[in-house]
Amino acid sequence: MGLTVTLPAKEQAELGSKFVTIACCGDSHTRGGYPQELQKALQRAESSTTWKVLDFGACGATASKTPRAYAKSPVFKQALAIQADVLTLLLGTNDAHKVFWSESDFVENMTNLVKQIQENGAARGRAPSIFLGVPPPLYHKGHFMASLLRQNVINRELPRIIPQLAEELGVGCFDAFSALGGPKLQMPNSMSPDGVHLNQVGRRLLAEKLAEQVLIHQGLLSPEEAPDSPMSCSSESTMEHSPPARRRRMTCNHSVTRSRAVRQTC
Repeated sequence: MGLTVTLPAKEQAELGSKFVTIACCGDSHTRGGYPQELQKALQRAESSTTWKVLDFGACGATASKTPRAYAKSPVFKQALAIQADVLTLLLGTNDAHKVFWSESDFVENMTNLVKQIQENGAARGRAPSIFLGVPPPLYHKGHFMASLLRQNVINRELPRIIPQLAEELGVGCFDAFSALGGPKLQMPNSMSPDGVHLNQVGRRLLAEKLAEQVLIHQGLLSPEEAPDSPMSCSSESTMEHSPPARRRRMTCNHSVTRSRAVRQTC
């Protein structure tokens, strides 16, 4: 992970290349996960654009106010500082821990995160386009880690809450839950043995589907050109600042507890 240097508009025009910086924020689904694959997918799809995808994931991060609240993490401050064009926010898996879950707290703190991003962008004169992500499904396989998370929250509540929240806040949304198997858990080959984290197959699939959303948002792919995909949340109209499409087409960790002690692993 590092900071990107954005050239002045005049120099960009002289080079004939469009620059797009994407800040990927979230928990272990992000940290060391899909951002690297997203960089590759975008460059394959639109090589005339210079893409800079940065990983601002934090192991064990939550939206809610826990010891691992993302709002307090150093990487979130770094993400705000780079003034990205697009910012993805994929949280919720750790919030579904049996010790932590509260729908009202989750909604309140996700809202606060979005507002902080928007206010920071407005103050700097460059607000990013924000996409909230619905986390991947939880596949219970008898693993200790998976057993500590509320499967009904991840597989039923978050897919309801996050698209609705995105629409209310006027931001974009991407649906990793449906793209990676949905409520019927139809893609076990995309998951690691713990049933929580994505494996290489899952990370690549998430990245490819998210790349389609980014390309549509940037006007580099029309919705009609995109392959049939469940990646869009139900309210596609929530995407902010989408320019008209103009051309071609082309995925650290969770809190666990023993007795009353809560620990994080990565």
